[in-house]
Amino acid sequence: MASEAVAPRSADGAAYLRHQLLAAKSLQARGEAAALDGVLDRTLSLVASVDRPEAAPMLLATTVAGTLAILVETDRTERAWGLYRAGGPALARLLPGASPETIAYRLTEASLLERLGDLKGAAGVLETATTALRTLEAEPPVRRRLLARALSQRAAVCAGLGDLDCARAALAEHPDAALHGAGARAPGTPDEVTYLVVRSLVATLGGQADPVAAQALSRPLGFKPAPGSVATFAAYRQASVALALEPGPRRRVEMVALGERLRQAAWRKPDALDQLLVSITLAEIGSDGRLDAEVAFDLMQIAGRSGHTFDADALAQLSQARDEMGRRTAHQALRLRARRDRLEREQIQKVLEAAAEATPGRGLLSHDAATRLLIRDFDVRIARADAEAAKAGVRREPGLAPLARLQAALSPGEAVLAMAPTVGGFAYMCVRKDAATYSVAAGDPMRVRLDTRLVQAALTATHAPSERLDIQFPAEASVRLYDAMIRPFESCLKPGDRIVWLSGVAGSALPLSALLSALPPKVAGGYDLAAADWLVRRHAISYAGSAEAILAARTARGVSADFDFLGLGDPVLRPKAGEDPARLLLRGTRLDALAPLPETKDELEASAKGFRAARVLVQDAATERGLRGEMVGAYRHLSFATHGLIREDLQGLSEPALVLTPVDASDPADDGLLTASEIADMNLRAAFVALSACNTANFDLSQFAQDLPALASAFAVAGVPATLATLWPVNSEAGKRVVTDLFGDLRAEGVGPADALAHAQRRFLAAPPERAYLHPRFWAPFVVLGDGGPAVRAAPPAKSLRAVEVLTRAGGEVLDIERTSAGVATQFISDADVRGRHGAAVRLATAEGAEIWRQDDRAGGASRFGVELDGRRLVGGYRLGPAGRYVPVVQAYENGAVAGSWQGVGLAKVDAFILGGSAVGGDAAVIAVGELNLRDAPEAGGGRLHVFELTKALAAQPLFTVEAPPGFKLSDATVTPMGGDLLVTYTTNQAPPLDRPPTPPDDYDTPYCLTERVTWLELRDGRTGARKAAREIRGLGVVTALGQADGTVLLGGSSWDACGQEGRATVLSATPRLETRALYRDDSLGASDVRALAALPGGRTFVAASKENVVTLRRPDVAAAARANPYAVLPFTSTFSGLVVTLDRRGAPSAPTLLDSGSNIYVTAADASRPGDILLGGALAGQAAVFHLSEGGR
Repeated sequence: MASEAVAPRSADGAAYLRHQLLAAKSLQARGEAAALDGVLDRTLSLVASVDRPEAAPMLLATTVAGTLAILVETDRTERAWGLYRAGGPALARLLPGASPETIAYRLTEASLLERLGDLKGAAGVLETATTALRTLEAEPPVRRRLLARALSQRAAVCAGLGDLDCARAALAEHPDAALHGAGARAPGTPDEVTYLVVRSLVATLGGQADPVAAQALSRPLGFKPAPGSVATFAAYRQASVALALEPGPRRRVEMVALGERLRQAAWRKPDALDQLLVSITLAEIGSDGRLDAEVAFDLMQIAGRSGHTFDADALAQLSQARDEMGRRTAHQALRLRARRDRLEREQIQKVLEAAAEATPGRGLLSHDAATRLLIRDFDVRIARADAEAAKAGVRREPGLAPLARLQAALSPGEAVLAMAPTVGGFAYMCVRKDAATYSVAAGDPMRVRLDTRLVQAALTATHAPSERLDIQFPAEASVRLYDAMIRPFESCLKPGDRIVWLSGVAGSALPLSALLSALPPKVAGGYDLAAADWLVRRHAISYAGSAEAILAARTARGVSADFDFLGLGDPVLRPKAGEDPARLLLRGTRLDALAPLPETKDELEASAKGFRAARVLVQDAATERGLRGEMVGAYRHLSFATHGLIREDLQGLSEPALVLTPVDASDPADDGLLTASEIADMNLRAAFVALSACNTANFDLSQFAQDLPALASAFAVAGVPATLATLWPVNSEAGKRVVTDLFGDLRAEGVGPADALAHAQRRFLAAPPERAYLHPRFWAPFVVLGDGGPAVRAAPPAKSLRAVEVLTRAGGEVLDIERTSAGVATQFISDADVRGRHGAAVRLATAEGAEIWRQDDRAGGASRFGVELDGRRLVGGYRLGPAGRYVPVVQAYENGAVAGSWQGVGLAKVDAFILGGSAVGGDAAVIAVGELNLRDAPEAGGGRLHVFELTKALAAQPLFTVEAPPGFKLSDATVTPMGGDLLVTYTTNQAPPLDRPPTPPDDYDTPYCLTERVTWLELRDGRTGARKAAREIRGLGVVTALGQADGTVLLGGSSWDACGQEGRATVLSATPRLETRALYRDDSLGASDVRALAALPGGRTFVAASKENVVTLRRPDVAAAARANPYAVLPFTSTFSGLVVTLDRRGAPSAPTLLDSGSNIYVTAADASRPGDILLGGALAGQAAVFHLSEGGR
């Protein structure tokens, strides 16, 4: 952007914010979306990091209000909504009561509420704004423009609410009314166009035409529309002209053309005016069936976009991914944006609240650079993620779902049903694989709302089962709802069709299964419900929520699972005898206020029966960490039999959550609340998840129908296409019967969740525990959200997980693993003691995992060096030496006992550790001992690498010493036989870059790195240690090496293209001349680093890497942050997954396989000598673990 050349320095916060807001408005007017994103990011990051808000409180308020307006006007609605919810109350206090700035903010607020479907809320805001405008003292042009905007908005909102008197009054007061008493004037501003089209719509709703407005809008515009509003203004002009015509063929042609215009405009979030346009168009041109099906489908999608459809937008992006890695990239881009937005709004809320409470002061508006750079890092990662996702075929703005693509995804026995309100009734669309029909019918929305409340009240009754009371049911209301919601589709539906309800459960606010096509026979005091023709008797039903959700599920590559069933339930909600009650104290509310759920254990165990590989976690095992630990393996079916909470069920709970056993209330990763955002952060490969217990706190079905889809959508974003949920508290007997029967059906191939649920409900109705249970309050709370069709089974991955062995309970990590003639030898960091100190453990086990012996050295530390020499196990480590510095140690083990020890005492004045090593033949080994100056002055030394030869008897012979460049700090080293020579690599993470970048005027542009990674390769004579060749490679780190039969050596680690970019897992082949050739590089989103190389039979190589997840869990030390700086933000910690690849004998890589659980997975060591049981050592959720993998098809 040209204006950046003269932008003020970010140190002058006030001037900087003024400049950025002007730049943003200019870019908005020019339609430069990408550049606008960058300016908005810069603006909000600075506001979020302000540490002296009292220096310019009014400027902060106007900046946030102006930014919010741009976000709303450019359809960045999700970010705008979060910012409004966080900062709105403080903005209302900061902005002067009667000022142009305040009124402009109120108009933005109303526009946002309109887009989210809250017309009543918008009407209240607009009434307040117009009242204030009547007495506003401001420049006449300013007041006139604000009044014009406010009255146009108010007229549209009133019309949308059906209050035409209010709409007409707003138009009569409108300042543009005097300009358009006759049709001679062409509209000279965008506000005039809006006024005229609202006027046309209000006239139409009153049964009249407005030829004056039509004539004015048919003239050439007196201004040039902004690039982003051209299609919208074209639709507005088309609407005004068409609606002024008399009913007949010409009007119908013009309305069809309007439909085409509306789908071209394709608002992501239509406001009140746009919603009116769509509603009128659907009503006018659908009655004769002439509306093109594709146009009708698009308009129905636009009609469904008012409200909170953010999750549908997310699923639309995920549906475009071509493969697993592409979906992971799109998923992490979505979660990164959610994390950034949450951090941003939390900080801005803090800053605005402080500004509202402080007395205005003097001085510069300063900010905390570290906080701003943290937010900047998110912005940069989001940009990278979007770029990577685009390469994978994922666009950030996916547009409308094509009808043909949806039809192609349907099976012959499915019907997608969509319903939308229109003027005077409803529009209906039925989509089948081979046909699509559209119709409109008169209807009374008020009657539908009243009947819905009647049925809801009956369904949520809480009395005990009673044959006297439970024959009572509002059957007449249920039949009327059937007439309004289902009967118009009967000509399209076929017997036994699976119904996919496109509006989602929130669109009906009750389960469709409980609708009646006709009144059941009456009996004394009620109805014979055994003879009731419930909709579920004829059709299975699922609630997709959007066409994008269906496509997201069915365009995925299918579900490939390692295991069949995982169930969690019966959480510990009350302290046990002698246990600290504070364990269950959470956000000011005790979880022990929730009812225990002991019966859910029986339900889970019954559901698990019949599955080949099933696991149930209850009581102390049913924790968040327990769940994440299991998720390293893919389970086809998940079941959560526990409480589901909606917002504010607990003080401070801002999103829906599932209740598990709490472990640490201060740790969001294990506080007992698995929130929707935590679920969405996971990368799951399940086909179905059941949430078979429900909200039991502040129960309100309508509110829960709004919040429940957030949990289902969270699982969908995480990769689960279908979720079973309950709309009200479930009777234990009914819940157990229905859910266990459902899972029984799912064990059969080709049965989807919707059909399985319908079968279970029909079986329950056929044989209820007693007649009272025929009432739908017992069997109808269950609904399938998402895709209810059968899951597509994918081909097994190249590597599948067979089992996981966890070796520690108090922290640890496997550092080396090897199959030997005696068994599987493993060395690992062992459990921490009460003082938090870890030991170094060595273990020998059978191939099946049975432990033969274990030794735990509590005085020493572990390293990655371990070799087998003629039946002796040599294991490297370190311990504190006589001079108080760490010295390298090698111990020899025979039959579980220490048979000898070597210590490298006196090698250096600083700490020294074994960084690498390997066997040389069968009777000797070489080790590389690095000097790491961790705590001494620079002159004490460091940076040297000592290479020794060790015999079986631990006789150590120095071979040579590598002198690193001055100031060099070792991080990693390897030493590998190469013929009769040794290839040595040594790496630093802190080499100064060749070209140090200058300090920028805007600290948002601060360079990412002031150092870079450099690796040196040296070829040394194996006998004399003489250096034969050497090479420096910048942007490369080497962690592990593996000798090859052809005399080359494979080097594993990571590489960087440029300073500040993420490291990419890399495997190189090095020749004796130190020529290197890249064999593999991970180019997917997220930093990665090869940690282990292992030989596979047939000359192939197994590669294991750690892969950073860019979505992270935060564990802030709130008290420490408050003491240091009340505006500071602690960094987000990274989490890691495992990534495994196979190189064939020519070095060509296979497709990668991810080991991902939602918690940390580190991979460090591997043994691939048996392809049917590849051993991968590392850590799972902080505990030392061995992952057993098998190659697909073996």
